[in-house]
Amino acid sequence: LNQARKALETRFKGEEIYKGRNWKPQGTEQDAHEAIRPTAPEEEELMPENLEDELEEDILAVYRLIYFRFLASQAQPALYKTTMLDLKTDFVTASCEGHELKSAGFLKLYREIRENFGKNELQVPQLEEGAELDIQRVWPEPGQTYPPPRYREGGLVRALKEKGIGRPSTYSTILEKIKRRRGGFGYVNKNRGKLRPTPRGEQLCEYLSREYPQVISYEYTAGMERELDKIEQGESSYQEFLNSEFDWLRKPYEKARDEGWLNGNNPTPAQVKFLDQLAESTEIEVPDEVYQSKRKTSKWIEKLQDEIEPFIKLSSIEEADVGGIACHRFKLQFNRPLPDEEKEFIKSKKMKYVRGNRDRLPGYQFQRQDFDRVRELWQQLKQRYSGEDSPAGVKFIVEG
Repeated sequence: LNQARKALETRFKGEEIYKGRNWKPQGTEQDAHEAIRPTAPEEEELMPENLEDELEEDILAVYRLIYFRFLASQAQPALYKTTMLDLKTDFVTASCEGHELKSAGFLKLYREIRENFGKNELQVPQLEEGAELDIQRVWPEPGQTYPPPRYREGGLVRALKEKGIGRPSTYSTILEKIKRRRGGFGYVNKNRGKLRPTPRGEQLCEYLSREYPQVISYEYTAGMERELDKIEQGESSYQEFLNSEFDWLRKPYEKARDEGWLNGNNPTPAQVKFLDQLAESTEIEVPDEVYQSKRKTSKWIEKLQDEIEPFIKLSSIEEADVGGIACHRFKLQFNRPLPDEEKEFIKSKKMKYVRGNRDRLPGYQFQRQDFDRVRELWQQLKQRYSGEDSPAGVKFIVEG
């Protein structure tokens, strides 16, 4: 802390930017490792800007990250002036929020490594309560929400930590196990730094949430961690813990035993259901002995998938009524998962994902009041996928 104070006084002469903070582990976290920090942050010759000719570019980038994060952690908070406006007519309400930075505090340091970090700095008009405004434009659109962005490895670890799941010594193992490579189970792929679920991971989550939601409950997992800590500290016994666990495990155990899954050779219900769907689509009969072997079932799933020609289908534009508002919409459907790059492209066009089922292909839907806007995107997608250089690389079907 003394080094951080001296470093901040040296960098910001005459400014009261030093805050000083101590952190204590929460719960039963293992506090075995000291945080990475610069050795002598107060020495001017060792400040990052004075080492540009001394260090290789990659090494300097790592040093900058360590240096500025360390000092930012000991600096004053940033202070904003926040203005909120609530607008209302007889039939419409709206609101907006603006933030004006009054004192940068730690942002003076943190923005050296993350330039746009902080609140969205937007100034909104200063209005008196009850002021009347002239309406310039009102354009109602069907609302659509989007899921949170996919986790990166660091974000997933932070989420596990916040929910009390796992320990620092287990996070690396968790990440390796869920990924496809190096002995993992293949539940996620890492693409451009983000963890994306594989079909296997999605099917497992859907099955567990339907049949055994307790297994993937955050509270159940965190509660188990707490119970194990109590056993370690002598506040509980492992017999009591196991007895409570076997109360609910007995039913799934008996089902696994009766269905013959304990030997690990029988296919799962999800595999059997998927194979039956493929057999119906391809009109190919599956031999009975295939259903007695997980390995044979997997091979037949791959075999029948190869029998189905992959395609993308663009529907015609149709009229729709959404809550009394006349709209226009179309769908882009597919029978094989799209490449990740295409998924990102389609999402960038604000198309809404529609999950498939037994009677409907999965796909994306675009819906707006403005017909010209809908037609423009429809034509763009038609041109993108109809040529020989289509990025999807599959048969393209246009309806209507």
